[in-house]
Amino acid sequence: MKLLASGLNIQTEFLLLLRKLKGVTFRISIKRSILFLLI
Repeated sequence: MKLLASGLNIQTEFLLLLRKLKGVTFRISIKRSILFLLI
């Protein structure tokens, strides 16, 4: 039971990290497109 709980914990942490990375890359792509439009 304990092992299963820790496994779920790791999975949720991984998903949160993935979401953070997606947000960062999304922001970078927006900045890049804005720079492209400015040039």
